[in-house]
Amino acid sequence: MSDPHGSRSDQLGRDVRPNAEHSQAADDDLAQSAADQARAATRQARDTVEQVTRDARAMADQVKEQVHSTADRQKDAAAQQMGGWAQALRTASDDLRSRGQEMAASYVGQAADGLDRASGTMRTRDVDELIGTVEDFARRQPVAFLGGAVAAGFGLARFMRSSAERRRSPAGSARPDQGEVR
Repeated sequence: MSDPHGSRSDQLGRDVRPNAEHSQAADDDLAQSAADQARAATRQARDTVEQVTRDARAMADQVKEQVHSTADRQKDAAAQQMGGWAQALRTASDDLRSRGQEMAASYVGQAADGLDRASGTMRTRDVDELIGTVEDFARRQPVAFLGGAVAAGFGLARFMRSSAERRRSPAGSARPDQGEVR
């Protein structure tokens, strides 16, 4: 006689084993799919980071070029302004010489020559070269550099203040420092 439960348990055992094998294969497929998706996501993230990095470098290069171009234009404008000051000092030197003040004319003429040389240097050199020259001078002569920076700062402050006063005062009106009451 056969055991009805035995055959049933054999039947269940056979049914369970294929389901377990099927479940293991599905798990393996799922794990493989997840790993493939993770690799694809990693590749996509790496590609995105590389593209963003390239774009950032390109943008930084573009900004650097714009800054360099602006600095070059400002350098040329400053050189032209210095040339104008040199010419004004030469005119003053000639005027002093015509009035018989030879020593003062000589000093003013030397200042004009110095400004003219500085203007020429600014015209002929690249912005990066000028920055290197200033940095080198600051390392070799820190006291002179700081003194020049302070003097330039005071001069710029006076210039800015007088420019602001001229813009504020109406045309033809007397300035307060000329002794007239407002």
